[in-house]
Amino acid sequence: NRRPDNIDVNETVAWVYYKQGAYEKALPYIKTALRTNCKNPTLLGRAGLMYYKAGQSATAVNLLSDALKLNGNISPALKDECTRALGALKG
Repeated sequence: NRRPDNIDVNETVAWVYYKQGAYEKALPYIKTALRTNCKNPTLLGRAGLMYYKAGQSATAVNLLSDALKLNGNISPALKDECTRALGALKG
């Protein structure tokens, strides 16, 4: 409540909702986190996964592709999940 526009707070809340399977609830928070056009590969990858699970394929492809291109600080587990999701989207 004290930091409603903070990128890290919004990413964390969105990720918690994602992990709970509440994909639609995650979207407003990840949208807020993405507002600054931050190019953090972890943020982009997580956002891409949320949009993928929420059925927003075009946005998911863009975010997942960007995350995997940047790939600077992305964990191996997140990288694998992003790669699988992108593969499923591109079929």
